[in-house]
Amino acid sequence: MPTFAPLHRRLFALIYDVMLLAAVLFCVAGAYFTLLLVIQAGGEQASSLGAAQTGDVLKELEVIQPGWPFYPLMSAIYLGFFLYFWRLSGQTLGMRAWKIRLQDESGATPGWWQLVLRLPAALLSLACAGLGYWVLLWPGVNHCWHDRLSRTRVVMVS
Repeated sequence: MPTFAPLHRRLFALIYDVMLLAAVLFCVAGAYFTLLLVIQAGGEQASSLGAAQTGDVLKELEVIQPGWPFYPLMSAIYLGFFLYFWRLSGQTLGMRAWKIRLQDESGATPGWWQLVLRLPAALLSLACAGLGYWVLLWPGVNHCWHDRLSRTRVVMVS
């Protein structure tokens, strides 16, 4: 019988993953806006970013609207991060650090349909003031809402 991961390990692993994902999203957003600036304004404005006339670069910069590709790109990176790691080994980097693993009911790495179902359900579990996670505090409950829905489980790794 596997040892189910307690709530604190799940939450700490999630914090690790969110910090890593935020760094990736910041880098991609920076590259996106730099490329957008070069395409829209040409090389002149991009090369003069450090040469503000008043000494206040932020006030002299024009606001660049991200356009429609930005939000699908950020969403794809967010979804891809979790789906890639969960499908690859059942562990994100945060889960690996906290020695927990995602698996299906048979103990194998979950299939794509389970992961695609699990990810929005996990977001919903968090969006409901974390109730989908807090259920783990009740005695005898080993599965979050999204675990039950996707027929997966998070277990300790020995």
